[in-house]
Amino acid sequence: MLCFILISLVQSIDVRPNVNLNIGLDFMDNSHISFYKQFQSQFLDFQQKGLNLIIAQHLLPCYSCYTRHQYKESEPNCFGGGQYCQYSESVSGQIILTEMIRQQCILEEQPQYYFNYSIYFNELCMQLPSQIQPCSQNYFINNNISVQSIDTCIENSFQGESDQNKSLKTNRILDQYKSLQFNQTHFSLNLDNKDLTNTPFDQIMKILCKKFEYASIPACGLIKAGSIQKTNLLESIFLVLFVLIIILIIIQGTLQLLKNVSFKNVLNQKSRITIPKYEKDQIIQDDDV
Repeated sequence: MLCFILISLVQSIDVRPNVNLNIGLDFMDNSHISFYKQFQSQFLDFQQKGLNLIIAQHLLPCYSCYTRHQYKESEPNCFGGGQYCQYSESVSGQIILTEMIRQQCILEEQPQYYFNYSIYFNELCMQLPSQIQPCSQNYFINNNISVQSIDTCIENSFQGESDQNKSLKTNRILDQYKSLQFNQTHFSLNLDNKDLTNTPFDQIMKILCKKFEYASIPACGLIKAGSIQKTNLLESIFLVLFVLIIILIIIQGTLQLLKNVSFKNVLNQKSRITIPKYEKDQIIQDDDV
């Protein structure tokens, strides 16, 4: 009884476990799209219960920039004078870096659009390298989404003197990515330091839901209901098999009993042999007695 009271008490509290979901990305790779499409409808429910989504973008270091000018001169494919760089044959590295910052700002300011926008950008805008900026703007225009907070976030992420060239300023978001030191060129997924990159999505959800065992999350409720239904089905199958086994045992026992009774009857009939009785010299039949 005390256990049930404690569980009820815990369920009544807004439990917020410290759960970190780390996603590693490379801007030129789209292997994360499958996961994004499946997870986007559940993300906000988990985030509201305490899930921390940490994005780590792969940055290209410019080692020669520090040697040549200690990050004091502008580099066409870098910000911070070469501290954070990207390279593409079809578009400027600064445009790519700006898009990285934009997506992080969407996650921070309007997280309900982060996954959908990322999918849109990778599937459409990445196919139009020369139209990346207007393609991005069209998403917000077509969906009637205000970008004021996002633009402010992008602007404030650059740190330095107000009159300093923007390409020489440091950037808090890119600094964050740099500190995470994600050097892979493909999608990576870690849940509290457990690598789930190659784990099927339904299994990822089961593991994630265990982290939020006492939180009310619709997706986890469906998984739990499906698990209960599966368990009930297995129990029903086991019960049917058990009943069939019992019936077979009863039938086998009945047949064996009938066989034994029949065998005894046969023995009894064979044992009733007429034994002649002697009286002096005459043989008296059993029927004459």
